Amino acid sequence: MFTLTLSPGKCRTVVVSDPEILRKIFAGEGKVFPLHDAALTHYVDVISALTAKEVRRWPLGEPFALYPRLKALSLEVILRVIVGIAAGRRRARLRTLLSEMLAVDSLTLLCGAYPSLRGLARYRRFEALMNATDALLYAEIADRRAERGLSDRHDILSRMLADNPAATDVDLRDQLVTLFLAGYDSTGTAVAWALYEIARRPSVLKAAQKASDDGDNAYLAAVFHESIRLHPVFPPTARTLTTAVDVGGRWLPAGTPVLAAIGVAHSDPGIYHLPKEFRPERFLGRQPSQTPFGGGARHCLGAHFAQAAAVVVLREILRRFGLRPGSWRPERARTHTITLPPHRGALVLLAPRSAR
Repeated sequence: MFTLTLSPGKCRTVVVSDPEILRKIFAGEGKVFPLHDAALTHYVDVISALTAKEVRRWPLGEPFALYPRLKALSLEVILRVIVGIAAGRRRARLRTLLSEMLAVDSLTLLCGAYPSLRGLARYRRFEALMNATDALLYAEIADRRAERGLSDRHDILSRMLADNPAATDVDLRDQLVTLFLAGYDSTGTAVAWALYEIARRPSVLKAAQKASDDGDNAYLAAVFHESIRLHPVFPPTARTLTTAVDVGGRWLPAGTPVLAAIGVAHSDPGIYHLPKEFRPERFLGRQPSQTPFGGGARHCLGAHFAQAAAVVVLREILRRFGLRPGSWRPERARTHTITLPPHRGALVLLAPRSAR
């Protein structure tokens, strides 16, 4: 545990990597709604079908960057599962707007925190995208409110309206945009890193393909958790203390920012044996840390969805393809909006699997 002063005139930020302290910081009663396990079962067939359609276009026998195509797949899943739009002009327009809005760089997002920077052209373009997206979302919310039989629909927007008809349009819009941000890049990034690592380890590839053939979701979930352990999807997460708290034997006053050093915790050999190795079996029968997705009342709304979607996407890809590295040069993470994808897109070589 140590401190940093990240900007002049600001209080010091306390950086923590000890899992027990992190659990205390992230503790709190949190409700993940409506993405609980029962709801997720309705989305498996949709995600499977969308994945099958996407992978039919993937090239064989040449270096291929997985991340851009997995990100495009995530957008299609969002439109069907979260918003519930299957076709039409509004879907096409929303796809275009979301792909542009969610590709905005971190510097542009940062401009929104400073009124003096909101007049910059880059931020005005982002605001225009957001306003156009909001207009479509509010139109879809209005149409959905007027629709009968919402209980028969399983998309997340319809579920939110059916379970809480008193929710305001602004609340619904905010929930949807949060889920867009959580689901658009997180699943694609985690799966890209997972396949990047699997392609380099024939024994893990064989085990993952067997799990895909056998419907062993526990092993595929372990692959997902090992992927986000070795390659955290999000940068370090911070909390601001609202009351004085004993953190690791030190009393920190209210208002102190506490930063979770996720990468440090995930690479600690005292916690994970051979932490630099990609070993999904370490998460079989072991409850993974929720640090990558926050925790408690601020637990990421898309965490359950990201895992469930990742398992389905991994299963559909591994059933169809063998994998080899597209390049043996290591890939580092790069910052993209709020995620950390592979900087060259996770290059692999795909080959059709032989008859099983």
